[in-house]
Amino acid sequence: MSFLDRTLERLGYAKKSASDRPNFGNAYDPGFSSSWLQYLDRSRDSNYNYEVGALELSSLCAAVFNWTGIQLPEAVPTVQKANADGEMEPVPNHPCSELIRRPNPYTTWADDCLAGAISWWLDGNWYMKKVRNDLTKQVMELWYIPHNLIEPRWYGDGGTPEVPANEVNDLNAFLSHYQYTQPGKEPILIPASEIIHIKRGKSLANPRKGIRAFDPVIKEIFGDNKAAAFSANILKNMGMVQVLLAPKDAGMQVNKEQATHIKEQWIINSTGENANKPMVNPIPLDVQQISWSPKDMDLKELRKVPESRVAAVTGIPAAMLQFLVGLEHGTSFAAYKQAREQGYESVIVPIQKAIAEQITWQLLRTEFKGSEKDEFIFDTNSVRVLQEDQDKIVERESIVFKSGGSTLDQYLQAVGKDPVGSPLGDVRMIPTTSQPMGPERLLEQAAEAPQPPPTPTPDTNVPPPAKMVDVDRYLSALEKQAEEFAGR
Repeated sequence: MSFLDRTLERLGYAKKSASDRPNFGNAYDPGFSSSWLQYLDRSRDSNYNYEVGALELSSLCAAVFNWTGIQLPEAVPTVQKANADGEMEPVPNHPCSELIRRPNPYTTWADDCLAGAISWWLDGNWYMKKVRNDLTKQVMELWYIPHNLIEPRWYGDGGTPEVPANEVNDLNAFLSHYQYTQPGKEPILIPASEIIHIKRGKSLANPRKGIRAFDPVIKEIFGDNKAAAFSANILKNMGMVQVLLAPKDAGMQVNKEQATHIKEQWIINSTGENANKPMVNPIPLDVQQISWSPKDMDLKELRKVPESRVAAVTGIPAAMLQFLVGLEHGTSFAAYKQAREQGYESVIVPIQKAIAEQITWQLLRTEFKGSEKDEFIFDTNSVRVLQEDQDKIVERESIVFKSGGSTLDQYLQAVGKDPVGSPLGDVRMIPTTSQPMGPERLLEQAAEAPQPPPTPTPDTNVPPPAKMVDVDRYLSALEKQAEEFAGR
């Protein structure tokens, strides 16, 4: 945006309408629903959604957002500014980064990350409300809002309460407000400038919102829940399976009272604290198993497919989520370390970049008057999983130092130590002797080094040695013998 455009916008002369925007449902099409793909078929999985219920109670989903929420706050919130040379440098204790670290007096950034990770994966939308100082109107607090209590709104969307026209500068605005439905109270409209909205991509059902991660694997989550319920029921019954009790003598008749008594005695003696105790019955019985036992039905194998699908959709290595399908092949230290790096670089870092980008545009440059070159980032220099192993660093730098490739100060700085300074810090090792040498001594030694003697010029008139003559004569004799033998 040019300086003139920014000036006109601040003076209130910005363009009031943009008819060339795509029509996602606005005042120019009042009959259009709030979902621009209103006929998107989502009915096929509706029964599975109902059966699964609250996804935050699924162990598969909980593993994903718990791992994510724990990893996110490890990187340090930082504001960068361009110096005179155009290079980006961190700004210590910038009010924007301090606000992220401590969003309000009651929560920390780590708290918000655990809550925000749930919203990120379950709904694709992470919301934070700005709270301003009454006098200066400066943003002084940020509050996480659960995703199920807030929705994007715009003029003419047909929602209730209706978005007032006098609160909208552009009647064709893609987004103007957020509706916050407070529990037990009437919904209120909050201007979009007062909400930080972090989206996970763009939803096909409504591009004003992000993409829900677990919709494509709802059947797998349903199956995992059923497998967990089956295991719980088996354990609840002390591991006993369903059986059929019948008289051993086919001609014996058992009346209803006797059958009820036998059934009650079996339940008493085979369940609860009496499980596996012996039972004596006056009528000989045949006991037939009519249900699968836990040994017959390998539930571990049943649960691997949902685990692998959830890991694939989220991009998090299964070993990091402690899924059985990942622990089978990722238990070695090298494999586990590689999985940690993959998970952080392919999942956590992109999420951090998405958050940082929104904070840059929705907070740093608007509320803290940052320039167009100021950026909010998450500094990963202190993230342990992304750091090279210290033992490997020391080993590599020691080899370089011993071979003369670096000075003592360069070696100390490379391994994270303070330099000692000149002249000792300029010492460099000579590979042939491994003795320390300063730069002056190296020059002196090069000047004092004796020159190698000249290579003598060979005399072409000297006859070949006698041994060489004997060899030639011997080869001629062998050749003559071979010809005589071939002639015969």
